[in-house]
Amino acid sequence: MPEPSDQLTLRFTPTLDGARIGWESVAGGTRRSRFVAPYASDVLPTVLKALDAAQRPGYPGVGPDVSAEEVQHLVRAGLWEADRVVPEVHRRVGQRLYAALIEDRDGELALRLARESARSQGKSLTYVLRFPPEAVDLAALPWEALWDQRQALLLSRGGRQLDALERYLDLDEALSPPLPAGHTLHILALAPHAGIPPEVRDAERAARLQSWTALQDQGLLTWDELSPVTARSLDDRMRRGPTPDIIHYYGHGSYDNGQGSLVFDSEARGSRYELVSAGRLAALLGGMRLMMLFACQSAMVTDGLSTGLFTGVAPALSAVAEAVVAMQLTVRVTAATRFSEVFYGELARGQAVQAAVAEARRSLYVLESDGASWYVPALYLRTREQRPLYLVQPSVEERRPLRGGALQPERTPPDHQGHPNGGASSPAATPEGQPAALTGDASSPAATPEEQPAAPAGGASSPAATPQGDAMRQLTIQERGQLVELLLACPAMQDSHQRGSALDFLEAHVRSAIPRHAQSRADVLSIVTTCNNYRGALDALLDGVRFFDAGTVAMQAVEDFWKQKQ
Repeated sequence: MPEPSDQLTLRFTPTLDGARIGWESVAGGTRRSRFVAPYASDVLPTVLKALDAAQRPGYPGVGPDVSAEEVQHLVRAGLWEADRVVPEVHRRVGQRLYAALIEDRDGELALRLARESARSQGKSLTYVLRFPPEAVDLAALPWEALWDQRQALLLSRGGRQLDALERYLDLDEALSPPLPAGHTLHILALAPHAGIPPEVRDAERAARLQSWTALQDQGLLTWDELSPVTARSLDDRMRRGPTPDIIHYYGHGSYDNGQGSLVFDSEARGSRYELVSAGRLAALLGGMRLMMLFACQSAMVTDGLSTGLFTGVAPALSAVAEAVVAMQLTVRVTAATRFSEVFYGELARGQAVQAAVAEARRSLYVLESDGASWYVPALYLRTREQRPLYLVQPSVEERRPLRGGALQPERTPPDHQGHPNGGASSPAATPEGQPAALTGDASSPAATPEEQPAAPAGGASSPAATPQGDAMRQLTIQERGQLVELLLACPAMQDSHQRGSALDFLEAHVRSAIPRHAQSRADVLSIVTTCNNYRGALDALLDGVRFFDAGTVAMQAVEDFWKQKQ
């Protein structure tokens, strides 16, 4: 199983000159900072045009036209030299965005504490950006290109995994129900002909099918393809079924006059293509698990004076899909093909969606001599839970037994009152330390006390779901609440760093299953709730607290409580 990633959440509240940012992490707690946008709203579209120009392999011979006024904007921003956009434009923009982010001391401290904590533990760091729907200018900034004094943040590696960045929309809407255990994912590939040379379309298809075959051999997915693609043919396909779980689109995209669109083939006489708006796409494709949009400018959002964030294709579709991967700028054919190849290959190896995106970004940076495309893909997520999202169940790492036998959860955990649930086919069946599946659970927010580890895709027949034989005594919800209050009185559980040291007494697969929170009470509640589902885990947790707090009045109260429950 991949090592768990630390998380740093940034919550944006727009202001006239930028935003107020709420920072949340286990290492730094909760902090607030002021962010002044590095580019004015009338200059930002020109900066994005400069980044887009650098994606054209023939630039400056080919590329977007730049007016005299735009040249002046770019000169003042340090992005125009020798009658062209500077070759390292993505690095300069990323450095200026990073400088603006840490200009407020509280922001700099929050970021530094989170990064140092992750590195000291050999973990990667996931940056979670949460935008309200009206935050158009903030969402338009190329956050994936953040670059400190030495390197790009998303090209840093903590442990075995790269750092990652994911964008969330703050929407008060429930997710769709999870896929049933054993469900075979189905992909619908959309390959319009409009503007795509046959040889390019064939090369992209060959690359993705090579990765999909590995998943198909595992019985994890099937696929069908629609090409050419018209609005009518897609509507007929969606009504006819089967309903796909994933949409893979390879074609052109457009962002013009405040409206994001994908380019479909046209049925009208004399017209080769049709622009299909984000609103129409959302109506056609709502309810997907994952959307992969390999289209020029499919993730771009600009010109927010009178429009909302939903004018961009990716943000619009992320309101109705669990995850959307889309391009912020013009994407090179070679980059799109390589990204597709690596992304699906990583999924086949059991990586999470976030980790697969990060690895595909790294591959683009390594293979391109100018390193211009790695930050272009943007990942949008719509879920209440901030955790890895899996399409393929990851392999379970080998475990060493703890005192009293193997440390494994019951196949069917008790209900909230401690009573046994139904048989092995219950949806609540808990695998050994498995992260949540891509679909999540609409009824289980991350901080909910009753949260259980998610069921594996393989169902009850999975090796991870092997029962222990005899019943496991679990705490009721009231007893868990009492234990949380007692633990919060212990010094070892009051400090976030010492709390992490106490958790080192847990098996690795149990630690990785715990959703962590910046707020102490929510974090301890999550720790107790997760440990409650694994045989021997609460004993191991108390061993960790006892190591630091033995002999204290608070620890004696915990000991007395625990003795009564045995």
